[in-house]
Amino acid sequence: MLLPISLSCAIATLAIPIAALPSVDSHSIALAESSTTPIVNTSVGSFHGTRLTLADGFTQDIFYGVPYAQPPIGSLRFARPQPVNTGASAVHNNTLPAKECYQPLDYGGVNRTLDGLSEDCLILDVYRPDLGGNSIENTLLPVWFYIHGGAFVGGGASAEVNYSSIVQTSVDRSTPVVLVAIQYRLGAFGFLGGAEVKAEALKGANGTAARNAGLHDQRQAMHWVHEHIEQFGGDPSQVTLVGESAGSISISQHLLANGGNTEGLFRAAIALSGSANTVPSLDADSSTIQEHYNDIVSRVACTSPTTNGGGNETTLECLRTVDSVTFANASNAVYNEITTSFILGMIPWIPVRDDFFTTAAPSTLLGQGKFASHIPLLSSDCLDEGTVFAPTILNTTDQFESWLNRACSVLHLPSLVTDSLISNLSKLYPSNPADGSPYRPVNSSLSDPFSSAQYKRAASLFGDAYFQAPRRATLGAFRMHAPQTPVYAYLFAQPAPGAASEYGVQHATDTALLFGDMSNGLFTDEEVRFVDVFRAQLVAFVVGLNPNGEGLPRWPLYHGAKEMLQLQVGNTTVIEDTYREDAMAYIVSQQTAFLH
Repeated sequence: MLLPISLSCAIATLAIPIAALPSVDSHSIALAESSTTPIVNTSVGSFHGTRLTLADGFTQDIFYGVPYAQPPIGSLRFARPQPVNTGASAVHNNTLPAKECYQPLDYGGVNRTLDGLSEDCLILDVYRPDLGGNSIENTLLPVWFYIHGGAFVGGGASAEVNYSSIVQTSVDRSTPVVLVAIQYRLGAFGFLGGAEVKAEALKGANGTAARNAGLHDQRQAMHWVHEHIEQFGGDPSQVTLVGESAGSISISQHLLANGGNTEGLFRAAIALSGSANTVPSLDADSSTIQEHYNDIVSRVACTSPTTNGGGNETTLECLRTVDSVTFANASNAVYNEITTSFILGMIPWIPVRDDFFTTAAPSTLLGQGKFASHIPLLSSDCLDEGTVFAPTILNTTDQFESWLNRACSVLHLPSLVTDSLISNLSKLYPSNPADGSPYRPVNSSLSDPFSSAQYKRAASLFGDAYFQAPRRATLGAFRMHAPQTPVYAYLFAQPAPGAASEYGVQHATDTALLFGDMSNGLFTDEEVRFVDVFRAQLVAFVVGLNPNGEGLPRWPLYHGAKEMLQLQVGNTTVIEDTYREDAMAYIVSQQTAFLH
């Protein structure tokens, strides 16, 4: 049985079709590289970065490819990341972007080559203002710690993202920050499940594999930052986690981790489009996860480990002997087969339940208050989260309900998928184009399937079930268990210039603008000002745990009236988080059925 991702199972690809959103380029705005080489000395070596001056004269230091763990190769494949073991005398050249972790070569519409990928990929990039000769030279700065999205199968620290814009915004507002962007193992390298992996993980320190190795990578990067970011000018006591999509889901996992004990690794979080209960909560040895393990074992000829290479006693040991390219191809093949075999879409490599991150269903842990409720949180969604994931071949109500039944039944216990569940969801998301997503189409002449009632209701339901309702449930847990913790929320309602209008304000539109290049000719002056304010609001939260500030729109706390800020050019205003209230309340009430 394959794992469809749509309503029943989890997020779809959690990636943006590149053709739909304008691209960003982290290097297009650089004017010149300075002859001055910034050097940082730490207990794990000296790091030699590069100093770049942007077109408008802004100067920053970038340290690419800083290792935060030992290479996860050989016996460390699938294991928890191990701290770096270099000494102070080691010299690191950090002037060029590092290789990304293995992933599909065309993931997200980016043309990659195998030469640009590696299993040795546990690195982070550090962006900081030029610290020399100005008033911030001896001041430790707040840290923006970014976890990229990409469905747990794609993405990286340096590719296609303009992180410089955040650092420049912070300096322009006299509230400078240091930005750290990390990489973590993807696909089966980072999220291999199965009974074999679970058995090894339960051996504790004696085990050779970990459930959710990719999440442990992120945690190890936090430990590295806690220990060493001060040498780069960052304040280890002022780290804010920021993530989008799979990165946002990861942040929610860290809020649940360790019984809510953050170990002092971060003091705040910004979670953009994704919660821990966005993906299904499954045991590592569940039948679905086991099928993915068995599939990859078969693809690399490890089904009879004693005859493959000789001396391998288990399939897991055999998987470690497979060369990295072959294993990456197998991981990608499982992903590609599942995402193309069903009209619903699918991702195979997701976080599973373990003894550190999610020890039970996220909805259960949130309901019991077993999460880091003391951490200030800023959480968000885009207006049309479901449009890029909804099936486009539904033409009738019967087809919609058949899709809905398939979606709800694939992973769930039959007793949980009732006719009543299907009927209620069908009524709450009616066959009325005016009620569907995109909710505010910017092109009134859209043709089928994007204007059809069945597509629009499916897009609305998907966006609510796997983004909006989980976010609302998470914020509800903060309201219940920690009403004094500062919590803010926004709804991003501004389309991206040049984006495909049929998707509306699709998943990750806010991130595309947050890290976009405003000089690409696509943006009006008003849109540039809007993005400048948006960046300033998030910087203000990272610096002061409050997105309000001089020249910024009033942004109320979420608690009490459930107020959130709608962000839109010419229409940024405070709204109540009560849209489609009955529908999402029903989804939240059915969290067991949704495996949340």
